[in-house]
Amino acid sequence: MKWLQNFTKTALTSGLILAKTALGASDLKPVPHVDIKRYMGDWNVIANIPNFIEKDCVSSVESYALRDDGKIDNWFVCHKANGKEIKLNSLAWIVNHTSNAEWRVRFNLDTFLGHIPFPISFSYVVIDLDAHDYQYAVIGHPSRSLLWIMARTKTLDEKTYQEILSRVEKQGYDLSRIVKLPQNH
Repeated sequence: MKWLQNFTKTALTSGLILAKTALGASDLKPVPHVDIKRYMGDWNVIANIPNFIEKDCVSSVESYALRDDGKIDNWFVCHKANGKEIKLNSLAWIVNHTSNAEWRVRFNLDTFLGHIPFPISFSYVVIDLDAHDYQYAVIGHPSRSLLWIMARTKTLDEKTYQEILSRVEKQGYDLSRIVKLPQNH
């Protein structure tokens, strides 16, 4: 029955994201350019606007791996404070090849039959990036209901974090909705 729980969680998350996508604004500004090869790898989630799956997560990690076909394998691991772990797998593809900063992401439903692609994808926009060292990145969604501040390390210095928040606010995000994640692992 674990597969049914995973299926239900993924379906609900995807439905929520789809609903928010349809209602979202479309004026989110992506960064001018993302070097995809440098972007690949693990990113620690420093802060986010949590969806219901991410609620109470600690030490979450978002990972990316470039495939030979140009698509991107994407997986997310959320550690809960109670020791449980949530894993989501998805497939991403670039929709703006000039900047490489605008993607679509589609979750895979983990079932007893294996990974089954969910038929709906959602927007993924790189809206802030340490273009020099690739030490932090900010992912937004046009609806402003989803946001992830990520770093290669488990922490960001406070000055950098506050500068990121300032730029995020200029993109139309409500800073009161952003939650900093504890880094317990």
